[in-house]
Amino acid sequence: ISISELYGKTQSLMCFRDKEGMVTVETPNKKVKEYYKLLDINVPAHLNSNGFRKDVLKITV
Repeated sequence: ISISELYGKTQSLMCFRDKEGMVTVETPNKKVKEYYKLLDINVPAHLNSNGFRKDVLKITV
């Protein structure tokens, strides 16, 4: 697999955020799951965007 294909496939997940900041991540297809597994990355089904901002971006929400 080329780097550009890996990059494109791992960005292909659709996500939807509700008014409270909860993000629902679509279930990746089998191939995309394999790519994330190679990168040792877990794809969550749901993610709290406010918590994500605090943890990753180190900002106050």
